[in-house]
This record gives sequence, structure tokens and C-alpha cells, in this order.
Amino acid sequence: MIDDMQWVESLSPEALKRLAERMGEVVPTSTQQTKTERQERLLQVGQAAEFLGMSTTTFYRKREKYHRIFKPLECGEQGTKFRQSDLERLIEEHPEVL
Repeated sequence: MIDDMQWVESLSPEALKRLAERMGEVVPTSTQQTKTERQERLLQVGQAAEFLGMSTTTFYRKREKYHRIFKPLECGEQGTKFRQSDLERLIEEHPEVL
């Protein structure tokens, strides 16, 4: 455990946010997110399925069938994630898939 936390306090808010994202944690920068922050939110497979209103199994099936539309991000050890903005675009541009 780190006793001296001064180095953390010296980081900029943006650097703290990037550090938290890499650690898989969410650090709210304010009580109300801006539209840009909300769009760049990364969702895990279960969260993405819930966001689209389907089960995880259905999500995997549709992702396999429509692999060109469902574009995940590879996040290394954190697994596959999806940008919320990409899923919102999917809803708008390809409602027939859902």
C-alpha cells in the first residue's frame, strides 16, 4: 500500500480519469455528465446487451451475425467493451438489427 498519496493529488483531473479507466473504475468528475462524457462511456458485454434491451445470449448471437455492425473495442485484460455512442448510432442507423 502506498503511504504517500501526494503524487496522486498532483495529477490533473484528466490524468486521474485516465488512470481510473485503466484500472476499470469510474470516477465521476461532476454530478452531471456532459453529452461527450456520456457518449464515450465504455460498456461491458452485459451492460451493452442491457442498453440495447436484450439478453446477453441474444447480444452474442446478433454480434456474430452482424459482426460488421457491432464493433467492439479490445481493452486487453479488461475484455471486450463497446462505446455507448456506437450503440446509440447502431440503434439509429440499423433498427432492423435489433
